[in-house]
Amino acid sequence: MESDESSDGSFLQMAGGAVPSGGAPSIALYATSSRKRLRRRLLGAMVAAAPLVLASAAQSHHSFAMFDQQARVTLRGVVKEFRWTNPHAFIQLLVTPDAAAVEEEWSIEMTSPEHLARGGWKPRSLQAGDRIDVVLHPLRDGSHGGQFVSGTRPDGVPLGAASAGQTAGGIRKWAR
Repeated sequence: MESDESSDGSFLQMAGGAVPSGGAPSIALYATSSRKRLRRRLLGAMVAAAPLVLASAAQSHHSFAMFDQQARVTLRGVVKEFRWTNPHAFIQLLVTPDAAAVEEEWSIEMTSPEHLARGGWKPRSLQAGDRIDVVLHPLRDGSHGGQFVSGTRPDGVPLGAASAGQTAGGIRKWAR
């Protein structure tokens, strides 16, 4: 931008050059300067928001500290629901403890669907009503939940493996 001093000592600026003394600034002057102000404000807002976005992304992925990694619990139950969702899949399992007649619902957290798929899982690997045995790391607070470690079907086939065409020994069976 160029500037020019008018006869009264004030400076006028214009994108294409100086405004003659006593002349009125054109609309182009205002349009250019308002665009620059808008760009600066937008850039400033983006820079200010970046730490908030990054912090929320870091917080959204929690640790597994809520689970007791030293303890293992084995549950036998019936699948109420298998949720194939990001960031973690879940099994809702209905369990009837030996001494109690009251059914308990356990929420079992798994890894992401992407990782499960690599291990042979599919969205329909478990259906409501399936009977399964599950080994999990229980929640530290004692509530009915935990982190999935492993599981089997009543016939001994590991969970996930049956849907991938594998036997319990890990040998692939191909349908002909």
